[in-house]
Amino acid sequence: MDYRVDFGGLARAANFVRAVADRTSSATSRMRLDLVSAAVPGSLSAGRASATDAGLVEAARTMERELAAYSRALAVTAQNYRAIEDTAEAAVQEFFGGTT
Repeated sequence: MDYRVDFGGLARAANFVRAVADRTSSATSRMRLDLVSAAVPGSLSAGRASATDAGLVEAARTMERELAAYSRALAVTAQNYRAIEDTAEAAVQEFFGGTT
């Protein structure tokens, strides 16, 4: 079984998650329910639509923040694994006189 870390794969995953985070706010902005409030002002539907809309907006912001943080964490992890591999490779080359 191969247990090597694919730091390139982690970096690609970080880029993918970042792209999803970037698209989250624009995708969720189209889910707005404020048209219901304007269409039937003062009704129970308007109040419920406004409350639901506010919840959706906050959830979208939270999701975008969490995805962005996850993307940054993946990118840092990929960089750290890459640094470990580079350090190990340099140590092996030095120990064996430049050959691996």
